[in-house]
Amino acid sequence: MFRRAMTIVCLLFLAPLALGANPIRALLIEDRLEEALGVCRQFEVLAGYDQDILLACAWVYYRLDKSQSADAILARVKRSATLPEFQILNAYSKIKSNQLDTAIAILENVAKQNRGSPIATLAEETKAEAFEARGQLDTAAFIYKQVLSADPHRARPNWGLGRYYLSKGDTRRAVDHLTETTKLWPKHMGSRFNLGVLFLSQDDTAMAARWLSECYNLNRTDTGVLEQLGNLFEKKGNIREALKHWQKAIDLGSKSPLPREKTNQYLAQTIDTLLGEKKFNEALLKIEALPAELKKDPKVMLWRGVIHRNLGDFKKASGELLAFSQNDPENPLVLRELGICYVNLGLATQAFESFSKAVERDPNDGYNHAWFAYILESKGELSKAREHWNVAIGKLKDANELERAVRRVTAIEKKLREKKR
Repeated sequence: MFRRAMTIVCLLFLAPLALGANPIRALLIEDRLEEALGVCRQFEVLAGYDQDILLACAWVYYRLDKSQSADAILARVKRSATLPEFQILNAYSKIKSNQLDTAIAILENVAKQNRGSPIATLAEETKAEAFEARGQLDTAAFIYKQVLSADPHRARPNWGLGRYYLSKGDTRRAVDHLTETTKLWPKHMGSRFNLGVLFLSQDDTAMAARWLSECYNLNRTDTGVLEQLGNLFEKKGNIREALKHWQKAIDLGSKSPLPREKTNQYLAQTIDTLLGEKKFNEALLKIEALPAELKKDPKVMLWRGVIHRNLGDFKKASGELLAFSQNDPENPLVLRELGICYVNLGLATQAFESFSKAVERDPNDGYNHAWFAYILESKGELSKAREHWNVAIGKLKDANELERAVRRVTAIEKKLREKKR
C-alpha cells in the first residue's frame, strides 16, 4: 500500500514534466523563490534527474543564498558544462563568492557567442548584477537599460533600475520601474516596501498604505514592514495603532532602534499627561501593561514611585524611588518624592535630609521649597520655614498650592508675633 501511494505521488509530481512543463521556471519568472524551493526539495527527495529542472533549482538555491546546494547541483550536471545556462550559473557562483572579474569575463563570452538570443539577454542581465556587486552602479544601470530594450518584460532589470533611481533621487523613474517590478513579481516584498517608504517620505499616506499593506499581507512578521506601518499610522495621527505596530516589531526582535525610541517617546508623553491630570490609577494600568523589558527602565521605576506615592502607598513608593536613585542619586524630583514618603512613614530625619538636598539640587522648583518649609515648620524652625514658604510663593504656579503657601506664611508670622509678646 505504501509503495502504491509513493508511486501515485511520483506520478503526480512528474506528470507536468512528462508534458514538457517545468513548474520551477514559472516560479522563477515571478520570483516566487520559497515556493520554488519546496518543489526543488521534493525533486531531490525523489532523486529525479532532469537537466532543465536541476538548472532551474540551481538558480533558486543561488537566489536564496543556498550556494552549497546550488554548487552541488552544478557538480551533478557538470557533463552539461558546455551549455550556456550552465556557464551563466557558474558565473553567478563567482559573483556570490566575490570573484567578479572572472564572472564578468564568463558572461561576456556567453553573450558574445549567443548574440541576439534570450540566453544572451540573461547573460547581460547577470553581468549587470556583477557590476552592481562591484559597486559600479552607473555601468549596471546602463546594462539593465539595454536588457530592457531587448525584453521590456524582464523584472530584474526593472528592480535594479528602481533601486538605482532611488539612490539618485529620481523618484519619478524609480516609481515607474518599481511599479513595473510589482506587476512582474506579484509576491516581491522589496519593490513594494521601497514604494511604501518612498510615498511615506512624500506624505502620500494613501499610496504608502497601499504598498505597505501589500507587504504586510505577504509577510506579517517582517519587522521592517511593521516599523514603517507604525510610521504611517503616526503620520496619520493614529498613535494607538502606531504603537501597536512598533511594539509588535520589538516583540519580534527588531534590531532597529526606531520602534523602541518611538514607543518610549509616546509612552512618556502619555504617562506624563496622565500624571499631570492626576489620573494615577489609569497611568498605573498603562505601566503594568508594558512588556517586561520596558518595566525595568529607570524612568518606569520613577513613574511607579510617583504614582504609588500619590495613591498613598508610601512604602511601595519609597522602594521604587530608592531603586531609581541607584542610577540617579542627585535627582531633585526623586529626593522630594522620597521626602514626602518619609514624612508619611514618620521618618522625619530622612525627610529633612531629602528635602534639603532637593532644594540644593533644584532651587528654582517651588515645590522643593514648599516641602522643605513644611518639614522646617514641623521641627519648630519657623523663621527658616517662613523664608522657604516665601520663596515657594514666588515660584509656585498651581493656584491651590500658592494659596496654601500664603496661609502658612500668615500662620507662621502670627506665631512669631506671639512669641515676642
